[in-house]
Amino acid sequence: MGAKYLKIKDSDGIYYVADGQISPIDGYAKQPRQFKQDFKLWFKVTKMTNGKRIYKKKTLKYSQDTTLKSAVHDAEEHKKALHLSLNTNKTFFTL
Repeated sequence: MGAKYLKIKDSDGIYYVADGQISPIDGYAKQPRQFKQDFKLWFKVTKMTNGKRIYKKKTLKYSQDTTLKSAVHDAEEHKKALHLSLNTNKTFFTL
């Protein structure tokens, strides 16, 4: 059974990896009073190049002292950097 993800309101494609610390409210993850353990956020970056889809998935781990809002902000920065790092000049060969 795979991990379940919860949408985070006002985030651009960043998801909370459900670990039982947050119950969804209206389908979205909401900041708890305090996290009891470390938590993870997940996102995927996609680019189209020459009709080929290139994508990368990333899971980031945050300490229990980090707020959800600051973690989302950090994940958005990682997402932008990953999007820029995707090589759009890749050549695909089939053997």
